[in-house]
Amino acid sequence: MKKKDLNFNYDPELYDLQVNWQTRLSKEKEFFKNIFLKRDIKTIIDIGCGTAHHLKLFAEILYDKFFLLNNVLSECEKINNDKIKKNFLDYLSNIKIIGIDPSQEAITYAKEKVIGNILSYEDVSYDKIYNKIILKVGSFENLESILLKNSINTGFDLITCLGNTLPILGTRRKVKIALKTIRKLLNKAGVAILQFLNFEPKIIEKERFYKPKIVKKDDAKYIFLKHFEYGKLKTRVDFLIIQMDRNDDVVNFYNNSSFLCTLRKNLFLKMAYNSGFKNVRLLGVGGDRDFNKNTDLSLFALLER
Repeated sequence: MKKKDLNFNYDPELYDLQVNWQTRLSKEKEFFKNIFLKRDIKTIIDIGCGTAHHLKLFAEILYDKFFLLNNVLSECEKINNDKIKKNFLDYLSNIKIIGIDPSQEAITYAKEKVIGNILSYEDVSYDKIYNKIILKVGSFENLESILLKNSINTGFDLITCLGNTLPILGTRRKVKIALKTIRKLLNKAGVAILQFLNFEPKIIEKERFYKPKIVKKDDAKYIFLKHFEYGKLKTRVDFLIIQMDRNDDVVNFYNNSSFLCTLRKNLFLKMAYNSGFKNVRLLGVGGDRDFNKNTDLSLFALLER
């Protein structure tokens, strides 16, 4: 997909700089861990995977889940127990972890800097399950053809669209098509997890300007700013980046504006049920309680067939 066709066009390295992934994933890990422990999840697809940090997290949770269920707690036993090693490899044979994103730059960056930046150190280690991660360029529009072309069987236990992937599609029509595609690809006992902003007007207005974030890298300093402008059909989000040198002189300025489909609670629920989902649950930030449209800045939506 060409850059000009993307509603969200953000340099992946700059994107990763402005997200504190360690903090974010530590807050979300318990939520996802509980999902994995309560369900038999072996096949996963993250649509709009970006730089693939969530896929790496999912792989680690699957790895930990195997050894937890087999009551193997010591690293020594993982390495030296031949039966455990064989069972682990059998377990891996059924694991499928797919990441799809419309940005070629994001996929390349993820392969080289996030997923590929891992050293193999033992026969039974995280790198074994990282190798199960497959990253492809694509979007909802050509998703099924990409899976078919790459001989990836459809039918997933877990489908995720995180970090505003759904509203970034831009229009209600595209969101409806995406929801129907998700349902079609979801296994009967599977779950889809969507994450997006709380689009209630008073919340958007209250949080119009995010607190500036300053990040230093090498000899440069980056200042990241976000601004939201609510609209009934589309909400505009502006990503502003100022790059400064060691003398605090401005050397570059980036401005990326995207239009998000304004997915307020009742509209989203109507779309989800009309797409054929029977059970829909909305959870607040962190996923540990029900969503409150008057206070939560974002939400997780759990959808089942």
